[in-house]
Amino acid sequence: HLLSESTLLDNYSTMYLVNSIKLFNPRSFIKVQVNIIVKASTSSLLVIKQGTYIFKSIVNKHNKKKVDLVLNNVVIVKEFIINIVSKALLYKKRA
Repeated sequence: HLLSESTLLDNYSTMYLVNSIKLFNPRSFIKVQVNIIVKASTSSLLVIKQGTYIFKSIVNKHNKKKVDLVLNNVVIVKEFIINIVSKALLYKKRA
């Protein structure tokens, strides 16, 4: 899909959600203990893994240097079209 490598900063999302395992730290995976379902429109999508995801070379607006953005407790849903970063969780992480 055209948007599969795009990421949306979502004001209302309560989780970090991605559709690919590519940038995950493989040692960070947590076994999903129960079936976690993500609702998207009329679909119910199953979370397949959870772990630490690394966005490479994000520009830091304060010093203009590129840094990696490391997000914990990110869920993978392969059928999801776009990646979602929760704005609320980013602010919580910063605190």
